Amino acid sequence: MPNNLADCSMFSIRNGEDLRKTLNRAENKIDVFAERIIKGRSFRRGYGVVSHAVGYFCQRKLWRRCQNAKRNSLHINAQKCIGCGLCARQCPVKNIIVSDGRAQPLGNCVFCYRCVNSCPKKAITLVGKGDHIVQYRGIEGIKGRYKQE
Repeated sequence: MPNNLADCSMFSIRNGEDLRKTLNRAENKIDVFAERIIKGRSFRRGYGVVSHAVGYFCQRKLWRRCQNAKRNSLHINAQKCIGCGLCARQCPVKNIIVSDGRAQPLGNCVFCYRCVNSCPKKAITLVGKGDHIVQYRGIEGIKGRYKQE
C-alpha cells in the first residue's frame, strides 16, 4: 500500500528505479536498527514534550486539514473502468457507486487505497493534479528480505 502522506503532496509517488532506491535505503535502516536491538541498545525517541507537541500539530492538525481538503481527490478514469463494481464493494465508507456501467466517486474518500489496489484495470488513483495523475505500480520482481516463510 502506498504511503498516505503522498496524498498531501508532501512526497511524490515513486515507481521503477526510484522506488527501488528508496526501498534499499529503508532496508539498510532496518538492518542498522535490527543490529542495534540485537546488541541490546535501546531507543527512547518521541517521548518528550517537544515530540508530543510536534506530533499534535503536524500529525493531527495539519494532516486532518490536508486530508479534509483532499476528500474529493479520488479519480476514476472512465475510459479504463469496466464497471465491475469491485471498488464499490471494497470501499469501507461507500464512497463509490456504479452508475451507467462506470464507477463514480461520491466525494467522501478516507484514503484507505482499497479501491486503488483492487481495481483490475488500474483505473483509480488518489494522487495527482489535473492531467498529471500518477498510478502507484509497486515493485515487480523484488522479494521482501524480512518475509516470514
